[in-house]
Amino acid sequence: MNDMASTAAMADTGAALQLGVPFMVTLYVILGIVLAVQIITVTLQK
Repeated sequence: MNDMASTAAMADTGAALQLGVPFMVTLYVILGIVLAVQIITVTLQK
């Protein structure tokens, strides 16, 4: 029972990593683009 639970947890974490890593990467890329756009607009306004 304990072994089955641990293997299921490992499979869940593996699936979460496969889905989560690209999601986090895209999230950070979007945040970086937004920050860059804000910095560019502020510097251009001055």
